[in-house]
Amino acid sequence: FPFLKFWGNLVTWFFPVFFHGFNEVCYIGIRFFGIENSVRDRVIPVNRECYKSRMDIFPAFNCDHEVLGLFTLVKYLNIVKLRGICNVNLWMLQNLGAVVVSKVAAEHKTYESAAKSIDETLSKMGLDYLDMMIIHSPQPWVEVNRSEDRYVEGNRAAWRALEDAYKAGKLKVIGISNFQIGDIESLLQTAEIKPMVNQILLHISNTPLELMEYCQKNGIAVEAYSPIAHGEILNQPEIKAMAEKYGVTVPQLCIRYTLQLGAISLPKTANPEHMKTNAEVDFEISAQDMEVLKNFKKIESYGASSGFPVYGGKM
Repeated sequence: FPFLKFWGNLVTWFFPVFFHGFNEVCYIGIRFFGIENSVRDRVIPVNRECYKSRMDIFPAFNCDHEVLGLFTLVKYLNIVKLRGICNVNLWMLQNLGAVVVSKVAAEHKTYESAAKSIDETLSKMGLDYLDMMIIHSPQPWVEVNRSEDRYVEGNRAAWRALEDAYKAGKLKVIGISNFQIGDIESLLQTAEIKPMVNQILLHISNTPLELMEYCQKNGIAVEAYSPIAHGEILNQPEIKAMAEKYGVTVPQLCIRYTLQLGAISLPKTANPEHMKTNAEVDFEISAQDMEVLKNFKKIESYGASSGFPVYGGKM
């Protein structure tokens, strides 16, 4: 059952999934990666009854002060503008229940550089702690899709920095991103604290079931970024037909698919109306259709975004 949290006269419904060591996180997120810095002047929806907001910071993408919202299921929206996000704003938002998240850049593969990046992020944000921080990639971006080196010792060193920051109360949740099974297993050999979350590319036509099952079996929550395949899935007639069958949009079908797989979904949008409809996923995909979607043909290209390492490109 969802539970109530009162903040003054604000009533927020949470539909939680649980990280070991952390009490709640939301099922549906809104991801703004790739949107210009003017996102700070865009409207951000905050739900009186159903939203818990999350601020994600991606230093590797030069958007240290961009705002990403992670929200639960939508019923009624308030539209507010967050202008010139600054340290005081983030502190106030965090104290109002916002979840502030950042990443250790993929290039930090020593204990010292990772620890320094954690402290620098906290200092820049003007915060005493972050709600979550994850290693962005097991390989530096320039090595992704180019090298077989999985940086085993470098990831272990960066992980120790996260563990120490967690023990010191600087971080509430620690995790990883884009890690494969072998990467996780090598990390677990020396880790004192196992990763609490793995953020991975997950969408119809790209469903790493073995990795998902491994994470879930080991108590590692899975976050699905690009659940709409960076928009390319919109061009698939079979997916359009299935969405029409359920009376929903293609993005709604895609988001619901990741939710039924047991993942936290992180669709990208800066459109308030899309934020609302993306969260209206109160329907169920049949078991038969889920199997069809799990085995859907791999899309040929991510369009203009194909150059990004996470989509198969090289830097």
